[in-house]
Amino acid sequence: MYLALHTLSREDVGLFETDYDFLRQTRGEDEEKVVLVFYPHGNLAISRSIFGDEQKVSRDGVSLLENVLRHWVESDHIPVFVSEGSSTDKLRSIKRSHYLGSVYNDLKQIKGNIVFYGWSASDQDKHIFEALDHSGIDKIAFSVFKGGQPSKFIHHVCDTLSDYSHLKHIKPDFLILRVKEAGFGGSIFYHKDINHPTSKSAATFLQPI
Repeated sequence: MYLALHTLSREDVGLFETDYDFLRQTRGEDEEKVVLVFYPHGNLAISRSIFGDEQKVSRDGVSLLENVLRHWVESDHIPVFVSEGSSTDKLRSIKRSHYLGSVYNDLKQIKGNIVFYGWSASDQDKHIFEALDHSGIDKIAFSVFKGGQPSKFIHHVCDTLSDYSHLKHIKPDFLILRVKEAGFGGSIFYHKDINHPTSKSAATFLQPI
């Protein structure tokens, strides 16, 4: 799952800042709020050395993918990425990683709104739901793959949420996301709320990235 909180890294060595309360603070008068993006199951651009040090691989003048591949080949690092196994297996791997472990623990403490992007919400990921069931979130949204089976996915998510004491009281939104290249070299995520076509409630979930 790519929940989608991408933390800011320390520019000097690429290490992750895991003081999320600090990162949630606005910087300057023009910044109204901060949207963080987590990768609770990792990302190919996050690597760990044989000594356990974790860092983000930067572009470094070339394409990110090219630099990620070069990083794997030319260094003693491996990607921090959990993609297989049962929920128990995944949680065990998460706890072995400083970055993933800090993200998982933060899921239990977050409040407000949360968006899941590109996540199947499968039975193998119930540890994520278990963490969120201890959180203070009051709005939750899931992206829907346009080429998949939206109705089946929506029913699956709603059934899963009903199994948890806190999450069952939250009515989820389901979003078909489209990505548009932004002029500043980044991307902006747009959405269409397919659960409540006339509702704008989910619009507050997604901000320019």
